[in-house]
Amino acid sequence: MKIAFMGHLSVDVNVVGGSAHTTAGGGIFYGSVAAHRLGAEVVVYTKCAASDRHRFDELSAAGVRVEFLES
Repeated sequence: MKIAFMGHLSVDVNVVGGSAHTTAGGGIFYGSVAAHRLGAEVVVYTKCAASDRHRFDELSAAGVRVEFLES
């Protein structure tokens, strides 16, 4: 099965105990990883500033192909 996700990723800032932690997030992020873990061949199409693309390296590490479009 092949699934394409199209939409925006997010950079989440969570403050816990007064300390800020930055992590990748958004429905596209979590949905694409879940679909891949269930056995689908997954690709994500999203717009993202070139300077922020490194924030989403976790997707590639999880086996999800990411196609960044110019922002």
